[in-house]
Amino acid sequence: MPFLGDIDGDGIRDLILWRASTGTWYWLTSSTGYAYASARSRQWGNASLGDVPLIGDMDADGKSDLIVWRASTGTFYWLISSGFYAYEHARSQQWGNASLGDVPFAADMDGDGFGDLVVWRASSGTWYWLTAANEYGPETGYEKQFGNQGLGDVPLLADFDLDGKAELVVWRASTGTWFWLHSFFESTGSVQWGNEAAGDRPLLGDWDGDGRADVAVWRPSTGTWFWLTSSTGYAHASAAARQWGNQALRDIPMVR
Repeated sequence: MPFLGDIDGDGIRDLILWRASTGTWYWLTSSTGYAYASARSRQWGNASLGDVPLIGDMDADGKSDLIVWRASTGTFYWLISSGFYAYEHARSQQWGNASLGDVPFAADMDGDGFGDLVVWRASSGTWYWLTAANEYGPETGYEKQFGNQGLGDVPLLADFDLDGKAELVVWRASTGTWFWLHSFFESTGSVQWGNEAAGDRPLLGDWDGDGRADVAVWRPSTGTWFWLTSSTGYAHASAAARQWGNQALRDIPMVR
């Protein structure tokens, strides 16, 4: 599974993949010109145990850490870059329940720079998270109901208001509408963009460089990207599109 992240802390995205067959991470860094000779790897994870790979910054050093969420036990496991991905510095925390349809994330929910442990429970449309500030203590967990699996909601996390905190986001497949709840849960935003009937896949990224999340879909039938930017107020009149990709070749869309 491919990822984009910053392994070397230079602010430029690096090429990362997790090979499910062996549970091994491989990466090429921008600082080496993505040179194959400088490729590195680390075994971390086990697909047979239902591991879901994730990227996040768990130690707030500006570099990506290697994370898996083990569906069989609902446990997060991570290796930190500041510990050179050494196994002796590994950490873990049980959080989530695959039998309830939990979808795992690693994101900064409180703006302190550290990745937090998050799951969206499909069975109730409820978000649950543990923060690094509270040492990931389950007794200090947070929750917020936002989303509805019955309406085809797809959960995502991103910063829409430039406060350094991830907002709770769902893309409602039944209507192709994005909904997001700001980090203080005092206001919401929404915009219709996408079409489930066309097979659209929802994605979040920053296309206009303002630090705020933009909404996008990738349409497999044509391999076309469609996006709305925050700097235009997500105005349909300013929508952009670009054909890039081919479903027949098993292309996987990614943004970061």
